[in-house]
Amino acid sequence: MSIESQMQNMKDGNEGTTQDHHVYLTLMNLREDLEEYFRTKNPRLIQVICEKMMQSEEIINGRRKINSNIINAVALYIGD
Repeated sequence: MSIESQMQNMKDGNEGTTQDHHVYLTLMNLREDLEEYFRTKNPRLIQVICEKMMQSEEIINGRRKINSNIINAVALYIGD
């Protein structure tokens, strides 16, 4: 199943729960990358995390952007 279809399934049946950001982080193993970064402070992981986030594009008003749910999930994870 593609990332896009997984995200659409979550939007259809799971939007608005307090655990959404944890689910979005598991889609592309972002949680593991973030945990490893905070543990090791390896700057190479920043590039890996950014590349994975860029893969989660959505189209808004005809423009491609990083999926806002992924951005929010990463921000909430960092804030936790």
